Amino acid sequence: MAGVSSRLALNETYRAFYDLLAAGVTTAVANARAYEEERKRAEALAEIDRAKTAFFSNVSHEFRTPLTLMLGPLEDELAERESPLPATRRERLETAHRNSLRLLKLVNTLLDFSRIEAGRVQASYEPTDLAAQGRARLLSRWDA
Repeated sequence: MAGVSSRLALNETYRAFYDLLAAGVTTAVANARAYEEERKRAEALAEIDRAKTAFFSNVSHEFRTPLTLMLGPLEDELAERESPLPATRRERLETAHRNSLRLLKLVNTLLDFSRIEAGRVQASYEPTDLAAQGRARLLSRWDA
């Protein structure tokens, strides 16, 4: 609250002082409101991030279980030695097995990511030569 002094004349300088005072108070209130809005936005983003991490974790677990249940019988059939499978059936089962393993690797990577995001695991970074790994993978496929 501010008031005019009964001992001073209300002139332009006095009015300019009150204008500056009003501008200062207005700026302080606006800054406080902006800070509060920014804090609320940060909290909302943090909540969205927690929800995303929980979602990735849940999805990973839900995909992992049926994949594991599929891989068991596939591996049993491929390991069968007493009554071997015909070549075409074996090839189809090997393709299903290989693709199931690739999908399981993706699911495990997603689960690892969600654990890192949740802070339950620390990431370990190391330099990697992707070009060399890609060449090695291509050569191994070429030989197979």
